[in-house]
Order: sequence, then structure tokens, then C-alpha cells
Amino acid sequence: MQERALREAGKAVGRQLVETLEKEAGLSAWNPRGFVRHYLEGAIARMGLLAVVADMGEDFVQYRFLSCPFLELAMSYPEMICDHLDAGFHEGVAARMKSDVIHERLACMGQGDAFCEQRLKWARTGKEKE
Repeated sequence: MQERALREAGKAVGRQLVETLEKEAGLSAWNPRGFVRHYLEGAIARMGLLAVVADMGEDFVQYRFLSCPFLELAMSYPEMICDHLDAGFHEGVAARMKSDVIHERLACMGQGDAFCEQRLKWARTGKEKE
């Protein structure tokens, strides 16, 4: 029950952040370049977090967080903080950007990795697949 509450709280904050960015920038659609500009270089940087792009293409962006505001807690309680709260946050970000965006966590400092790594993938339309 506690895990579900943490995940839902994370989702709500992620959705709200993206909604705020959409209003600030007048965005109606997201793509990898817009995500890097408005989310990573904008909102995340303003929060004082260090994030870098590891890889990017027309339909995906892979990025690393080199800092974590919850690192001390995450090291002690990785399941609660990383697997529920943080995972929910990133799910909320992806969901707000529309249903065709899929989030995947690739690495996690709370689980012993040197950084947290995330990947967002946009579904391709029929035209783009050809």
C-alpha cells in the first residue's frame, strides 16, 4: 500500500512538471530535442540537478542524472525511493508527454550504479517506419 502511494505521488509530480513546462514554453507536442531543451536543460537544471545526454536520436533520448536529491535516502531505501517514488515520477513525465512515449530506467545510483540513467522512446508513426 505504501509503495502504491509513493508511485502515485511520483506520477503526479512528474505529470505536473511537464504540464508546467508545456504552459511556460507553449508546447503542444514533445520530441527528444524539446525534451532536452525544456526538461533537462531547463527544469532539471533549475532544480540544481546535473543531467547529461548520453545518446539521442529522432525518436529517443537517453540521459543520465549525475546527482540525486534523494541519494542518502535512496542508498538506505532503494526500493521505496527508486523503485516506487522515482519510477513513478518518470512514468508521470512520460505519460504527460502522451501515450506513445515509453520510459525505461537503465541504471540507478540507489541500486549501486555510478549514475541514474533513463531512456525515453517515442513511438514512430507509419510514415516514419518506412
